[in-house]
Amino acid sequence: MKKSLRDFRDMHRGKRLFVLGTGPSLRGADLSRLKEELTFGVNYLGQHSDFTPTYYAVSDTPEVKLRQIRAKLRATRSEKSRYRFMGLNEHVRWRDYDTWVRIPRIAREGEDLCLHHGVMEGLGDTFEHIHPAHDAVAEVPLQLGCWMGFQEIYLLGVDCTAQGHFYDNEPRLLPMAANKKTRRVVEGYVQAARLMKDLGRRLYDCSGGRLSQEGVLEYAPLESVL
Repeated sequence: MKKSLRDFRDMHRGKRLFVLGTGPSLRGADLSRLKEELTFGVNYLGQHSDFTPTYYAVSDTPEVKLRQIRAKLRATRSEKSRYRFMGLNEHVRWRDYDTWVRIPRIAREGEDLCLHHGVMEGLGDTFEHIHPAHDAVAEVPLQLGCWMGFQEIYLLGVDCTAQGHFYDNEPRLLPMAANKKTRRVVEGYVQAARLMKDLGRRLYDCSGGRLSQEGVLEYAPLESVL
């Protein structure tokens, strides 16, 4: 099993990636249509028990929440994803996650690759310069996607709204503070789209949500892509 970030360099050069967020637009989606595609799931996607993404990532998550996510993954097929990545800025008991690939927040001695959070510098000096910034759920898949060589990245369930998640029992509005945060996230995707274009790559919105409605990303309905 690959354990170093360097092992993933350009392993999917020229291919396409589908990043699965946790927005309400994912509710009721038939993800089985993506079973032959390369996919990247994040955080609580494991609650969508009918689908196993190729890769899985947990980002900037306190350990208490991480334990909850790990327990849910074990109860679903997402635990069987090919690789699981973790980008954290808190101390965790790494021996409990020995099958995960660690993405450090700061460069460790002898290792210049790290996850930059809230800036547009990418993963260290040698990683592609892509990052949506400001706690965006797709921060790890976007950075790793470029590092892995994907030419096109499609976002599903990345709604950028304050209307909860696909796994909520019923639709709900998050506090006003969440609205301010989503505005910052959208601004981050503006930069991410520009930087990917500079790299000769493309970022699309398959959710039909705020990113395409505001003209940040081109809307690509899943049925037309597949």
